[in-house]
Amino acid sequence: MRFLVLSIPRLRLRLQGALVALAIVVAPMGRASAGERSPFAATASDLERLRRGECISYAAEEKVLGKPRMVLLAYQRMHTSRARLAQAMVEPSAYLAILPRTTDAHIEKTLGQARWVALTQGNSFVELRYVMRVDPSDDRSLYRFSIDDHYPHDLDDAWGFLRLEALPDSRGLRDGDVGDYLVAYGLVFDLGGGLLQTMFSERILAVLRTIPDRLRRFVETPAPPRRP
Repeated sequence: MRFLVLSIPRLRLRLQGALVALAIVVAPMGRASAGERSPFAATASDLERLRRGECISYAAEEKVLGKPRMVLLAYQRMHTSRARLAQAMVEPSAYLAILPRTTDAHIEKTLGQARWVALTQGNSFVELRYVMRVDPSDDRSLYRFSIDDHYPHDLDDAWGFLRLEALPDSRGLRDGDVGDYLVAYGLVFDLGGGLLQTMFSERILAVLRTIPDRLRRFVETPAPPRRP
């Protein structure tokens, strides 16, 4: 099953249906379940907003793999480079800017192209610590990430993806060249139920909805020059 649009004209067909399942398809083996569907379907207005450069997104508490989980799926056109999008996924400083209430991020381990990013999030009321494995595809058009449960983790589970595709006028650009990309971002995570999820689910969803814009602002801002 293919989970991402190939071009904006075909977006309507791709967005009708199992969007939660799309995020699950790219999860680690053993978690995939394409039978659970999301109620979200793109409208003509959504598609026009996307063409104008706005974000279309869906965030909700859904039953996924038999458990209530927080789900985010977003599509947005971004004016950036492949290199900058790569930084958003593999450099710890990017997580501080993109993920709300992230207080610490550092590389725990590197193996080949995969990186393990240790994250601390929260506030004075609650703090979450976990290690996220990030796996880029060879051409860096797809990044899959998931919690590595070999490390201590305060989230029961989390996984997702970022996928980018160059729009027609930007195909063939080098990694550092700025162009226009259609970016899809999916995230599914499990807080384990309980008081935190029951009392703060709406607030958590509101925070989730800020991630796509944070990502856009990060990748559309040129990276600072490296120190010699």
